[in-house]
Amino acid sequence: MVLNVTMGTLLMGYLMGVYNLNIDNLDILYKIDDSDKSFYHGLITSVVPFGAMLGAILNSFTSKLSRRLVFIVLDILTITFLALSTI
Repeated sequence: MVLNVTMGTLLMGYLMGVYNLNIDNLDILYKIDDSDKSFYHGLITSVVPFGAMLGAILNSFTSKLSRRLVFIVLDILTITFLALSTI
């Protein structure tokens, strides 16, 4: 259980680090003006807690399975898709 929680925290930190490294590239790619940067950065950053909330809601549907199994499966899926997205 501790390993699953640690992996989730590590994943959250990794995703925020990836976002912070690429924030200037996102500004250039989507042609965000200096006046709108604060709004869009706040919007993108605020999506992370909403994703956590959505995950909690989806977990209520998977509560028939063991909590540990759900964490393990979701961690494996997340790591797999992160690895595929870097290719």
